[in-house]
Amino acid sequence: MSSYVMLREYLRACYRARIKPDEKIRKKIAYLKFMGANLCPECGEEIDPSTYRRHELADKEVLEAYHCNGCGSSYTFPRGRLQ
Repeated sequence: MSSYVMLREYLRACYRARIKPDEKIRKKIAYLKFMGANLCPECGEEIDPSTYRRHELADKEVLEAYHCNGCGSSYTFPRGRLQ
């Protein structure tokens, strides 16, 4: 799995943990941290999940974006459909 995909999964898991924390999400976050998903792919600094932005559109698509405070890199993830 690429670091870009792992970053997206880590940010999504942190987002879900803020909304509805449970043991399954905590385990997923711990595993993703172990795999290094909590580090910026560009600079290697630990990321701040609070800068992750998620917007749900009317057609059930999701726009996701993250901005790294360490190096200033911006990541815009491809649109995904809600399931």
